[in-house]
Amino acid sequence: MQPINAQSAVKAHQEAATKPIHIKHPGALHKELHVPEGQHIPVKELHSKLASTKKSGNVKLEKRLVFAENFGHKH
Repeated sequence: MQPINAQSAVKAHQEAATKPIHIKHPGALHKELHVPEGQHIPVKELHSKLASTKKSGNVKLEKRLVFAENFGHKH
């Protein structure tokens, strides 16, 4: 096994950062939140829904909300 040097770690990170993101079910979060597709989901709604979803235990919706929260500012 070869030791990892800083240059190869940076190169691997850059390659991973340029891979396209594959969304399995586009529009599913819009449907669950009753927001028409094409409109932005308000950040306040994301935060409030995420807090209530964590309490309810809906893991799938929670993952979608966290992804939207993290990805939203990049797109």
